[in-house]
Amino acid sequence: YYIDSWKVWFSIVIVFNGLGNVALAVMRYRIGEKSFFGALLENFKWILMLGIFLGGLSLHVSQALLAHMFEIDMTWGATSKEAEFSNFFIEVPKVLKRFKFSIAFSLIGIIAMIVFAKASFIPYGWQIKDFVAILPMATVTVSHLLLPIALNPALMTFSW
Repeated sequence: YYIDSWKVWFSIVIVFNGLGNVALAVMRYRIGEKSFFGALLENFKWILMLGIFLGGLSLHVSQALLAHMFEIDMTWGATSKEAEFSNFFIEVPKVLKRFKFSIAFSLIGIIAMIVFAKASFIPYGWQIKDFVAILPMATVTVSHLLLPIALNPALMTFSW
């Protein structure tokens, strides 16, 4: 049984970004932390970051699953608990070094989408011009490109 990427992407967006935020607002209301609409508004303020996080997670989860399957030791470096001083010029080279494969995947994916949509040398049967075919791949590639930048606390402090 095959489900095309549009249906999968749409259902994930509805469940996690939509219903998940509503459920969290209900929970915060029921425990008395906030009013329902106040909690819902706060949740919707974070929806872009949640979308980047969930969209940029697939490569890293796939890497972990493959490492487990082939018995390769790996650690999650992003879960370190030590806070250390950093600024923009220290952090950017670290991010580029640590996420070079993820960034390369994103750039190759973006270039491939542009080529398959616009290049005249691509056979007609291989051209991808449908919105429902482009949007899920574009979301994944852009999320993987933005994940190390947008969700990096050392880069978000804006210290030079």
